[in-house]
Amino acid sequence: MDANERLKQIPIITMLSAAGLTAIISLFSEITFGVFLLRIFIASIVFYGIGIVVLILFSSALKDRVESEIKSEEEASDGAASETEGSQGLSEDEDEEDEFEGL
Repeated sequence: MDANERLKQIPIITMLSAAGLTAIISLFSEITFGVFLLRIFIASIVFYGIGIVVLILFSSALKDRVESEIKSEEEASDGAASETEGSQGLSEDEDEEDEFEGL
């Protein structure tokens, strides 16, 4: 299971946890069945919304992190490529000497 699939489960897990906890608390409170259902319904809707907000925040944070890693890798590879190009080429003095040898 990759990270995206795990992130998609956050709102559902949050909602079910809140509904379960609300059900347990409501059972011990000895309330009527109508109030029991209303509490579970409201808790489910509210915590599903909270889970979606958390999902959006995690997704944007991971997206920013991946983008910064890609940029740092590109900069590192660009820096390494420019260093190897400079070391492989001839220096300016050697270039001038080669030009005069051909005359």
